[in-house]
Amino acid sequence: MNSLKFFHFGMQCPYNQRLIELLNEVCPTTDFTLQIFDIAENPQLCRTYQIYGPNLLIVDDHYRWNGPFSRDVLVALLRDEKPVRSAYHIQIGATEFKGHLLELNDSSVAYTSYACFMKDDHALCQAKAEWVRQILQKTGLQHMGYLNMDGERCVGGAEFLPAELVPYPIPGLRQNDAFITCSFLTHEDHDYKSFPLRTLLAFLKSSGFGRALMVASTEVLFPNGTVAWYCERGFSDLGHLAYEETEHADMHLLEYVF
Repeated sequence: MNSLKFFHFGMQCPYNQRLIELLNEVCPTTDFTLQIFDIAENPQLCRTYQIYGPNLLIVDDHYRWNGPFSRDVLVALLRDEKPVRSAYHIQIGATEFKGHLLELNDSSVAYTSYACFMKDDHALCQAKAEWVRQILQKTGLQHMGYLNMDGERCVGGAEFLPAELVPYPIPGLRQNDAFITCSFLTHEDHDYKSFPLRTLLAFLKSSGFGRALMVASTEVLFPNGTVAWYCERGFSDLGHLAYEETEHADMHLLEYVF
């Protein structure tokens, strides 16, 4: 069949622009047919392919790779090799880190270059910054969450959108729902996530949202961490959404009611 389909949620993930460039560079030298879809513009694709993350590569309508991929991984897939991904487990640190919080906007999002790429190169987040600017302009929001800063480096954060802007096939959406698109960074030594998440939930409540929704998995870190960790922080488990075999991820929908 020799087909590649790449699905991305706008530039919600800072990697998306780099992945698109990599695909457009490598695939024309092969006999693979490449199709690239922005799911923000076509939620039906999310229902058809059961997409619950900001980027997904499907090889020959069968093998699914969620998240960023390297050139080596892409070349292996084009050779019909199917990399086996181990279940990704990390026990998040018990020591909560409370750094300086920044509101996540089109200027501050540049600091996520360290959390996402482990590089202090703000240019890596230029496409995401433009995406954030457009979202803020469209919605009238002042920001999209909070960044947990350690000096000049972002080490954690919580990002949200009004749920009607999220293309994922979430059952039972209500008009005043918020959706947490990203809760990061999971680390063995420190808890970088709780402080910005708690602050975001308080902001959403004061802003008139009725509840916050998000997707987490029962055992592995994809896409945002484990169900149990969020339930310990006041979320409720609304049940199974989908299973990603490559990631070993039994994904559930969670809610936090204000």
